[in-house]
Amino acid sequence: VGAVAIQMLKSWGAEVATTCSTQNKELARSLGADTVVDYTQEDFSAVLKGYDVVLDTVGLRKGYEGRSVKVLKRFGDAKYISIVSPRLYFAEKFGPFFGELAYSLFYRVRVALSRMLMGVGFFYVMVEPSGR
Repeated sequence: VGAVAIQMLKSWGAEVATTCSTQNKELARSLGADTVVDYTQEDFSAVLKGYDVVLDTVGLRKGYEGRSVKVLKRFGDAKYISIVSPRLYFAEKFGPFFGELAYSLFYRVRVALSRMLMGVGFFYVMVEPSGR
C-alpha cells in the first residue's frame, strides 16, 4: 500500500514523507519519498510535523493512530485516513458487544474532540478482497 501511495502522491506533485524499516529506506527513496523515517530507530511523530494528510496502514493496534494525528497540520483541514477500522479493532479486543460499546462511547468522542480541538478530520476505508 505504501509503495503505491508514494508513487501516486509524487505524480500529483505532493511532498511525501513515509515510515519504513531500515532495510526499506532506499526503496522508499527510490519510489520518490522526500522524507524517510526509520520507525525502528526514531519516533516519526517527533520528526514529522505540519502535514495535510496521513495514510495509516497500521491503525490503533500498535498505537500509531494517536502518533499519526500529531504530525497533521492543526486547523488546516488536515485528514487522517486509515485502512484499519477502529470498530474492528475494538470488536477484536473486547468482543462484539463491549467492542461496539467502547467504540461508540469512547472512540467516537475522542474523534469528535480531535476535530474540535485540532481541526483534524478522520476517514476510514473498509476494503475486502474479492479474489477476482
